[in-house]
Amino acid sequence: VPDFFLHQYQNEKYWYATYQGYYFNDKIITILGVNHADLEQINDKPNPNPVPQAHATVASGSKTSPLLGAIYRPIPPLSLYVLTSASLVLNSGQDGQGNWLPPRDGVSYEGGAKMDFWDGRLSGTASVYEIIFKNRVQFDPNAPNVDPTIHGANVLADEDIGDRKSTRLNS
Repeated sequence: VPDFFLHQYQNEKYWYATYQGYYFNDKIITILGVNHADLEQINDKPNPNPVPQAHATVASGSKTSPLLGAIYRPIPPLSLYVLTSASLVLNSGQDGQGNWLPPRDGVSYEGGAKMDFWDGRLSGTASVYEIIFKNRVQFDPNAPNVDPTIHGANVLADEDIGDRKSTRLNS
């Protein structure tokens, strides 16, 4: 690979532990967990634009987060559930000033019902959920850029809330 091409690679290490418990004749099921992410993005070749770098860690992050969920089965074909979890994902790229972008941080909340009737011939899910991201990258055509030939730059959205409902029916 010629030296003027930027080569990036990522070191990603994830650790997790979970416990799933069944209570009251399997009417209540819980999941408790913790996960840990260590993320690192590294440049392996010089990048001439905007500042030369070689073998440099340009973005990294570390996070320990919980996973909590519960299912309640009032009758055998119906389950009601709640769940929350978190995530950490590397962003790639730079902003208009040449700064490498920090990892995207997310958290989700979900609740709903799952149904399975007539030995599985009719099943479905109805749920509501919310996913909240911090540090999501978006392109802003009006953001300043150190390169005068480029109009706009990547910027970070402070907080971005995703979709909030979902339904699915299978038969």
